[in-house]
Amino acid sequence: MFRKDARQIYHATPFDEIPWLRHGFGTRDSALLPGNWRLVSAHQIHSRRTLAVGAESGCVGEADALITARSGTLLTIRTADCLPILMVERNRRVVAAVHAGWRGSDAGIAGAVVERLAAKLSADVGAIQVAIGPGIGPCCYQVGAEVASRFGELFPELGSGQAAAMLDLAEANRRQLVVAGVQRANIY
Repeated sequence: MFRKDARQIYHATPFDEIPWLRHGFGTRDSALLPGNWRLVSAHQIHSRRTLAVGAESGCVGEADALITARSGTLLTIRTADCLPILMVERNRRVVAAVHAGWRGSDAGIAGAVVERLAAKLSADVGAIQVAIGPGIGPCCYQVGAEVASRFGELFPELGSGQAAAMLDLAEANRRQLVVAGVQRANIY
């Protein structure tokens, strides 16, 4: 990990070794990647909805994940405490940008995107690499019993879900990705 400038911290991943992939997690003050890109976004609705992107640009509809195999397309999502997740399958040159808050995580968005990449863009699930970006951590994210109980299947260690708990969104999505067939070693 090193600081590229005063507003951005950079974590090296194997994604850096993919010459055709331009990626990053930044802030609203981060500079856009250089080049002539088709910027694509979605009106995020805290769901598991995924949109496949072709030649479109701008806001393409309501969803919390965007997938594409189209070169020159920059998929964008916005987060505050929710997680940004980037998925890449380098052999098919497919990518996904995912917004995963507790509602989307509860709905299984990470696994749903993996399934969609395989079904729609012929991605090899075993070759998908995933970077989970910065978001609220388990140290600071206390949820009530109602929300905690929704994650009981993913976190049996939470017990009966009768009390408030500290929720680890990154781990919830990591576990969903593994269940969907992503290799644990390919999750960063």
